Amino acid sequence: MFQTLNTKQSNRYLFSGYNTDEQAYLSYGRILPGYASSANTYEGVMTTSGEFTGDAEKEYLVRIISGGELGTAQYQISGDGGETWGSELTLTGNIAVYDDVNGEDLGVRADFSAGTFAEGVEFKVYVRAGSYNGDDGQIDFNMSRTSRINNQRNRPAGGRKYRTDRYHVQSQDRTGKQ
Repeated sequence: MFQTLNTKQSNRYLFSGYNTDEQAYLSYGRILPGYASSANTYEGVMTTSGEFTGDAEKEYLVRIISGGELGTAQYQISGDGGETWGSELTLTGNIAVYDDVNGEDLGVRADFSAGTFAEGVEFKVYVRAGSYNGDDGQIDFNMSRTSRINNQRNRPAGGRKYRTDRYHVQSQDRTGKQ
């Protein structure tokens, strides 16, 4: 899918708005800032980082199962909203956020500053698949049944042998046929 969305013509990306030298869509997603449950007593700072390589939105839960400082507190991670949990691991300053039993490492990281972690506290990390890298500009088309799509040289897009009226182009998108 990303290959289609990052189509180039004349060495420029078609769907990047005015950022034609940048890919329109990145294959890695967006990692949102993590946050703690309301029962949190941890006074340090948790930050998220990495390059999410998954293909769907996901919510990770990091649950403290044995309280203490960094290096002694134990935690587990769920990648399915708490249905299943990974191994019990020792909490260090930087962890890979994924369920090591039921999932795979998709590039999400969490960093914790020094502090004390209470048993039962949960941290949530949301991730979104893929991300738009083009500008926020808008492309407007005035279209009718007889409209044609032309390139910069005022020739029909795709050359003479291809139909370029709006309805044919839309049907191509649905069927994948010329």
